[in-house]
Amino acid sequence: MVNEAKCTFGTRMPIDIHMLNEIIYREVKHFRNYKIYRPNFGSIPVTTKFYAAHDQLKAESKEYTEKVNNYHHNVAQTRAKGPRSKYPAPATANQV
Repeated sequence: MVNEAKCTFGTRMPIDIHMLNEIIYREVKHFRNYKIYRPNFGSIPVTTKFYAAHDQLKAESKEYTEKVNNYHHNVAQTRAKGPRSKYPAPATANQV
């Protein structure tokens, strides 16, 4: 005889709308939509846009060129020292 049991492989559980609403609420409560975007013009971009007019190389003054070169030199020195020169001893257990 053929087994008369019904296959339930493709059936879905009934949807509990309260549970679904709670899941959506918990996922969405950490998102924030901003109406106005304000770029930080003081930061230096990672890459430049070669087609943008404000990123084109311009004739710069000698003072500005020296200031930029001095900044690059200071950054290179700081990177060369490494993190061990900042603190005399490990600051956290992870740095030990």
